[in-house]
Amino acid sequence: MKRGLALLLLGLAISARADIFLVRHADKKTPDEQSLLSAKGHKRAKDLARTLSSVKLKAVYRTEFERTGQTAAPTAAAQGLTPIEVKSDDVKGLAKTLRALPAGENVLVVGHSDTVPDLLAELGVSTRVALGNYDYDNLFVVSPRASGEPGFLRLHYGDPSPSAPAAPAAMKRKP
Repeated sequence: MKRGLALLLLGLAISARADIFLVRHADKKTPDEQSLLSAKGHKRAKDLARTLSSVKLKAVYRTEFERTGQTAAPTAAAQGLTPIEVKSDDVKGLAKTLRALPAGENVLVVGHSDTVPDLLAELGVSTRVALGNYDYDNLFVVSPRASGEPGFLRLHYGDPSPSAPAAPAAMKRKP
């Protein structure tokens, strides 16, 4: 009887844990700061929705840039949610909001190559993460704990990120 009760309590504790899923927006058309998603990016956004389809999300956060909205849209629609817009320069405020989430409220955050690593650090993840200009396939999972460092996973979804384009011949160094 005691063993059964312990297993039940363990199951409840695990299912009550909230996870924060973080991604950088999907692939852009151009390197321009205001660029929208490319066809590959739209496919990746759909891949994200499929990847998270078995996770019940309570909220989806995105920044004021349209490409984060385009990335978040398929997942939010599949979950019946309206994405919540946050300012890309308020990482500390978003981290405070995420740390205050009740147990069991899983969320998705769609950010940028510079905000995702900063947000991970603000959430207490000690592993340093750097995202390059062409890193689009990372899916980070942060699992807050009552005390100590949160659980942390770095996964990948969709097609592998493209390699950085080769420099034009005129820009290559000669040996």
